[in-house]
Amino acid sequence: MKKIDMDEYKHLEEQFLTTQKTFHAKVEEAKEKLIEIQMQITNIFEPVEESYDDMDTARDSLKEFLDEQVGDLENYIGEKSEKWEEGVKGQAYICWKEHIEEVSAQLDESFSELSDIPEIDTVLDDINTEYEFDGLGDNFGDIASVMATV
Repeated sequence: MKKIDMDEYKHLEEQFLTTQKTFHAKVEEAKEKLIEIQMQITNIFEPVEESYDDMDTARDSLKEFLDEQVGDLENYIGEKSEKWEEGVKGQAYICWKEHIEEVSAQLDESFSELSDIPEIDTVLDDINTEYEFDGLGDNFGDIASVMATV
């Protein structure tokens, strides 16, 4: 093993400390960029989430309206005779009621497909997990303490 004189040791230590500072500065810079990206993503997703809330409200109103229509049709059909139900008008009303029930069911299916889009918190958690900065560069301290004993 080659002995290192004090001047060479000081030079290596300075290089190490410079490299360590540069590394930590780059990590901090990357953290700041990631935070900036997270803010941009949040700004993009907030209007999307508000739109989902608006769509949910509209869906609920439409669903309520359709349910009322089905209820009214059921009551109307229920007041009629069996002969009327078997006739052309009765069959038309029954068909109309069934069609409204189908539209209501399709409405639920359509909105459930939209809910598959991830929420902002999920996206940000995925980014934080992918680019984990905590503890990055901690080994430099260990290396410095070893070099100090040389």
